[in-house]
Amino acid sequence: MRGASEVGTYRRIGWERGAWHDVAWTQRPIATTRTRPANPTE
Repeated sequence: MRGASEVGTYRRIGWERGAWHDVAWTQRPIATTRTRPANPTE
């Protein structure tokens, strides 16, 4: 995934087609601005 970095891996957690597989977790920023967002309104 573009711009994503790996944050963790579950080793041998998924069983498929007769073999164990790893599951990797990734993350990436959802905003590109460095300024603080406005306070939410009610």
